[in-house]
Amino acid sequence: MVKVLLPQGSPATETETIDPEPWMDQSECNIDNAHLFASTVPEEISQAKSLCAVCPVALECLDYALRIEKGYKTRFNIFGGLTGKERRKLAKLLEGN
Repeated sequence: MVKVLLPQGSPATETETIDPEPWMDQSECNIDNAHLFASTVPEEISQAKSLCAVCPVALECLDYALRIEKGYKTRFNIFGGLTGKERRKLAKLLEGN
């Protein structure tokens, strides 16, 4: 299991766990910068997205988030360079709504 930080004030607990995927070991996000991916601070969100922009597994990450998003665990965090809100918009486009 991999711990995922959640933004302060989220309705879920402070951390949740997700099942690790093989590509996660190659990602640019790690324990030292994990807080950026759960931040609500615009500058930190920008920093996280910058890391995603050069990440070799950003597409795998985005696909993963879209697959498990319907539940709960990633809806707040940045995955694949997109915020939860941006992913929800993308999911609607992909579903044809």
